[in-house]
Amino acid sequence: MSFSMVSFGDLVTAADLAMKIVQVLYYSPSASEDYQGALSELVSLHHELVIISDAIKLADTASGPGALIRHRVAEEVRRCRAEMQRFLDKTKGVAATGVVGVLSKVWWAASEQRELRVLRDAVARRRAALSVLIGSSNLLISTATRDEVRACRETIQELTTTLKPVPHHVVEDMVFIVDPLGDVIRISMIYGLKYEDLHRIIEAYYPEGRAGSRHIKDGLYHLLHSSEGLISRLSPAGMVLKPGMTLEMSMLFRERANFFKQRKSCPRCKDESKSEPIAQTGWRKCLRCSKFFQMVPDDFSRDSQARIQRSSSLRHGTPKDGPKQHSDDDGVEHFRRIEFFCVEEILDSSDIHDFWQKKVILSFPQMKKVRSRKQNGTR
Repeated sequence: MSFSMVSFGDLVTAADLAMKIVQVLYYSPSASEDYQGALSELVSLHHELVIISDAIKLADTASGPGALIRHRVAEEVRRCRAEMQRFLDKTKGVAATGVVGVLSKVWWAASEQRELRVLRDAVARRRAALSVLIGSSNLLISTATRDEVRACRETIQELTTTLKPVPHHVVEDMVFIVDPLGDVIRISMIYGLKYEDLHRIIEAYYPEGRAGSRHIKDGLYHLLHSSEGLISRLSPAGMVLKPGMTLEMSMLFRERANFFKQRKSCPRCKDESKSEPIAQTGWRKCLRCSKFFQMVPDDFSRDSQARIQRSSSLRHGTPKDGPKQHSDDDGVEHFRRIEFFCVEEILDSSDIHDFWQKKVILSFPQMKKVRSRKQNGTR
């Protein structure tokens, strides 16, 4: 049981009693030396009780020498309460009316000086005992504090000794690869990393069965370099990796589709959403899934891949015949960036007519207004 649980209530009550008696004596018409002495002792007692009540809130003296001090303080406080309550009970009858009040006033006039001296001496004895206990508790608290400081110092020394053999962190130069799902692959350059090593490292890092793992294994991706907000496809020939460089993976798809029809359609959401161009040339952002895509004509794909194959024999990047088409999409809905290569699809006459009509109308604002009126049935 803690010190405060035993004596804190008694301390508060004793302090309150001291102040009550001070008020009774203060408003008394007498101003003798005994009055002044009793007032001084009571005010000092009240002050010391408040100090003790604050101190025991911070001290844990549940065992050892603290337990003895706790019981002694509680005992002295109870004695203070008894002495002050006895005096206060005697003064209550003085304010009464009738026969009781008259007798009390007579008794008080005869014994006033003696009662004040008794109260003053009793309070002085209690104060002296409390002062000794306060000194003992201060010594106990300071000793406990020194023990805690010593224990903390020993713990810190043990930690220092233990941590010294642990290898310290070495700051490494890194290249950062943003994978198809938007997570970052950190690749150290400490062993002279080259661009030709990236595919092998990415393939080893990427878990099998995760969305995009088959595309990575087959090399169906491009590495894009971000510079001042613009995305550009890296050329493997003579590419030099630099510390802090961030490269982003763009997954490649190739299907039979018409470029003019599909160039604004998100490969993930198909025709279910709209898209808008972004600052990165050729790229669009789907307004439904908030991911990026780029539609590429198949002839551009073939020319681009032919140049890449002539300049490098790297395994990563699209194969010679362009991105392959698999029976499933390999988790296309999760990919952050997609490059979609449209295999040539012959347009019929109506498609060609609609395409060129839209292109001409968009070129002339006046014709656009006329067409809009016709569609709305107005002139």
